[in-house]
Amino acid sequence: MNDCEELDKYVSGREYRHTEYCHYTRLDTIEEILRYKSFLMSCCSESFNDKVDRDQFGYSKLHYGMCFATGVNENLAMWYMYSGFDGKGGRLRFTKARVRQLVEKSVYELYKWEKVNGYYKLGEKVCDLIPGKNFKLIFRDIIYYKHNHESKVYDLKYNNSHIWGFNGEEFEKYRDKYNGFCKGLIWYYEKETRLLAELIGDTIDLIDSNSEYKIKLNISDSVYRSIKVDFAPEITPEAIDSELKGKESIRKHMLDTSNVNFSAYQGTIKMNLCNKC
Repeated sequence: MNDCEELDKYVSGREYRHTEYCHYTRLDTIEEILRYKSFLMSCCSESFNDKVDRDQFGYSKLHYGMCFATGVNENLAMWYMYSGFDGKGGRLRFTKARVRQLVEKSVYELYKWEKVNGYYKLGEKVCDLIPGKNFKLIFRDIIYYKHNHESKVYDLKYNNSHIWGFNGEEFEKYRDKYNGFCKGLIWYYEKETRLLAELIGDTIDLIDSNSEYKIKLNISDSVYRSIKVDFAPEITPEAIDSELKGKESIRKHMLDTSNVNFSAYQGTIKMNLCNKC
């Protein structure tokens, strides 16, 4: 593989070939997702934690993202970095058929994101979003790279494949074409497939530079029922009642679907990260 076109051909279409898609997050967020049957996509230039990744969107409020990890096994780094330092978060799992339905069949809406009494919440609805009309939607796998400045080539990793010494100019062509789908090699553990939305057309005129926004992704009942919820390793069966106090939507999902599971490593890991802060 030597050029942009070959790399593009190799990666394109693989976004729907993974066995499972996992969204790691805190239990409070899972409660909100299940309660409202929706996800919130955040502004890329404000919320992404990789500065290089964030800066490529030009500090605009036009790009919004949501990420899935596609490794087949539980991911320790993802558990603690995205589900919470206390080790008591969770993850939502989707099959490839259901994640495709989520991406392609959900209803998308643009909302203002407002702070009320010290807490952020959805504010005024700005507009409905229609793919191809007032926003563009891309779902694609991330390629991870390391730039060798002296030799002007790139080392690339993608899933379990790697390409050493890829032509620098050709990779930069690829990166320009798929802005938002290349990250530094340090993030490789994520094995990420990213959903990226870009506001276009008349929607741009509705954006106020002094306001914040979210894209609300409303999922169908069939996608909702298919969601599998896994608890992080430090949640045990003995403690589940206290961990789910006030989280009635998660409890309801347990009763409605039986798609709620403990980690395969539950009770065997204790990182004490909160004690070390």
